[in-house]
Parts: sequence; C-alpha cells; structure tokens
Amino acid sequence: MVLYRVAPPDQIGVASGLSKTALQMGAVAASALIGLTFGATPTDAGLHRIAWQIVVGAVLALVLTVADRSLVDEANHPGAQ
Repeated sequence: MVLYRVAPPDQIGVASGLSKTALQMGAVAASALIGLTFGATPTDAGLHRIAWQIVVGAVLALVLTVADRSLVDEANHPGAQ
C-alpha cells in the first residue's frame, strides 16, 4: 500500500490508524448512500439507481487516477521522492 511506502518508519502506526479511519468513513458513506437510494423499501428502480451511482463513482476514480501525474513519475522512477 502506498501509504506505508511513503510514511516515515516512525509514523507507520499513525499511517495505519488513518488508513483504517478512512476505510471506516467509506463504509459509513456507503451505508448512507444505500439508505438514501433505497429508502424504507428496496425496489428494482433503487437497484438500478445504485448501480449507476457505482458506475459514476468508478469512472470518477478512473479519471482521477489517470490524471494523477505523480503516479507516472513513480512508475518511471521507482523509489524517487
């Protein structure tokens, strides 16, 4: 994981805690999205809406990853900082 590679050795514990916190916040956000999308009763329409939300999120993540020039630099110069 990139977080552990770039964190200073004396800060690995802090990096690990922040990583777990970010994952927990993502789980809470996903639960909220499911609750808002489906409401009290799950329906086929709600399933289609959440599928489109996932597709949009995946496309956004892909665009952000492709646009991140620091990833290209790391691929061309491993270990360079």
